[in-house]
Amino acid sequence: MPIATVPHVRQICTLLVCDLADSTALMERLGDQRASELIERHDQLARGLAARHHGREIDKTDGFLLLFERPSHAVAWAMAYHRELHQLSGASGEKLRARVGIHMGDVVTWENLPEAVAQGAKPMEVEGLAKSIAARLAQLALPGQTLLTESAASLARRAEDEIETGGAELRWLKHGCYHLKGLPEPVDVFEAGCVGAAPLRAPGSGRTGTRAGQPRRVFVLALAAVVLLAVAVGGWYWQRGPIASAIPEKSVAVLPFSNDSGDPGQQFFSDGLSENLINALSQFAGLKVISRNSAFQFRNSKDTSAQIGKALGVAHLLEGSVQKEGGEVRITATLVNAPDSSILWSQRYDRPYQDLFALQDEITSAAAAALQVELLTAPGAVLQSERPPSGNLAAYAAYQHGVAYDALGTEQSFQQAIDAYTEAIRIDPKYAAAYAQLSSTTVIRAVQFQGGTQAIEAFARARAAVDTALALNPDLSLAHQARANLLQLVDMNWRGAEVEAQRALLLAPNDAKAQFGLAYISPALGRVRRAADLARQALLVDPRHSRWYEWLSYYLAATGQFDQAHQAIETSISLRPDGAANYEQLAVIEILRGDPAAALAAARKEPPGIWHDIAMTLALQVGPDHAAADAALDVLSKQHADDAAYQIAEAYALRNDPEATFRWLERAWSNRDGGVFLLLSDPLILRYKDDPRFAAFAAKVGLPPITDAVAMKL
Repeated sequence: MPIATVPHVRQICTLLVCDLADSTALMERLGDQRASELIERHDQLARGLAARHHGREIDKTDGFLLLFERPSHAVAWAMAYHRELHQLSGASGEKLRARVGIHMGDVVTWENLPEAVAQGAKPMEVEGLAKSIAARLAQLALPGQTLLTESAASLARRAEDEIETGGAELRWLKHGCYHLKGLPEPVDVFEAGCVGAAPLRAPGSGRTGTRAGQPRRVFVLALAAVVLLAVAVGGWYWQRGPIASAIPEKSVAVLPFSNDSGDPGQQFFSDGLSENLINALSQFAGLKVISRNSAFQFRNSKDTSAQIGKALGVAHLLEGSVQKEGGEVRITATLVNAPDSSILWSQRYDRPYQDLFALQDEITSAAAAALQVELLTAPGAVLQSERPPSGNLAAYAAYQHGVAYDALGTEQSFQQAIDAYTEAIRIDPKYAAAYAQLSSTTVIRAVQFQGGTQAIEAFARARAAVDTALALNPDLSLAHQARANLLQLVDMNWRGAEVEAQRALLLAPNDAKAQFGLAYISPALGRVRRAADLARQALLVDPRHSRWYEWLSYYLAATGQFDQAHQAIETSISLRPDGAANYEQLAVIEILRGDPAAALAAARKEPPGIWHDIAMTLALQVGPDHAAADAALDVLSKQHADDAAYQIAEAYALRNDPEATFRWLERAWSNRDGGVFLLLSDPLILRYKDDPRFAAFAAKVGLPPITDAVAMKL
């Protein structure tokens, strides 16, 4: 008789292992009867929380093995578990603390047959290295501590708003790299914990895990000298603290494929192929893929592959050429090991043009196989595509024209992009990505270059376009990004914008634009540290995006990290020397540092235009020349009252004039000045956060009254 079998499913999930600390000593101290009664109460507590936080019990020994769909659910369970253990300790008179380990990874699951369960088998089985990693983290943890791997910590932190902390502040710490017993590779260990309850310190080393790369005592002073030297020469760091990001082995930049057709008009085609490969490779798990904005800056570069790889922070480059003649296309693709220029894989393809999409998929699969990566399976993620649903190549070509025009960033190019997206929609009326891009570009053009009736009509068209995009494809990240922009920049519906931005990132967790989209709305709701973290993540895959460095500088300055803010704005300036508002941001940093002379020097470097006037006005308010300060503010108020009311309020805040500050904030709101969304992240305006008018104004414009930004001292 054949043995009955059940399907084994491979999936990505979040595993949590918890273990009561010193349970053996508890047994010895209380005796079996009393200890078992207390442990039973503990088990009821843990199971009740699992039901509340969408967890499933897999196994039970001294602790629990729980399975969750999302890391944020696991962290929410852990925070509630530690709180209720503390309450149980008070009620029982016994100090109960537990260790928790959380990891998100690949496992195999299966449901046991009913007859097996009847004989004592668990209803569900989970096997895989991920289970061992969670268990080792729990063993490494200090009593009362929750440790996570990077995969779990990064996703949980993005959904921090879902984690209830009982009013306590939730902290996230990176404790470094640990060798865990029985595991072949070291693991980056993070901690999530509430201030006043969790240890919030490194677990140290023990028999279950040791800190990777711990120097012997004799080398400690030498190592410290090296670290200080690195900081002195301006080392940049991405995590909180001076930790340099090594180039991951599984990382690639798709350089713009050369156009070998002899027809400059075919450049859109070759760029479109490169863009498609970037989008496709971005959906593979564990693969860092540099975005178009940064990768395309190396078009026709004379730099070596090693120099490009170092500049972009990748180990591999995918490059090639495209030649389209009539109905045929020839594509050559080569995957290069960046440090030594060795070729890992190369192939030439001669195909009919009508087979373009199949050919793109073939190149993507070959590159992914060479890089040894698998398709993205993060919880909530959906494979994204910017291809027309009809497969019409003319619609796709028009769409790619729109993307290329968008990247130029001028009023004329925005209109050309709008025309191109409209043409793509005419060819394929169900082209959701084209509707989404049409909406975003229409909003950006109207906000930057239009006003009055023109802008109102543009916003109406943008709203209709994004509604259509979402109706056609509710799981399109681009469409949710477009709606977030509309809600934030036009409707000033900050909370609605955050919901859409979170949805966009959940659908496409590797999309740098989605990461920065959530960063951009976060300060409006007082979550400035989250904005900085998300901006850093986005810059890892778009490391030459000058505007994002500018915003990162703003977020860092708003949280009192002036040295890092200064480094970020200097990077932005180096990438875009003539960019508007860069030196204005530098001037504000110097104001916050208390250096009026440096602020004025920075303001003078701002290119002519409104931002130069704003920078000079702000810098002069903190300097010794009061007559010049009065004159600059008077000119700014007369010439730019309609488009710089918020910045005028900032100037009055620097003058310690709350009456005028709030008067100009009201004017900014009546003008629907976009600067209002900076209210909770602006150290200048936050000087008056304890003034009752501040909370009243925040409530009026739909913002919460709390923030993690730091106010400039009065």
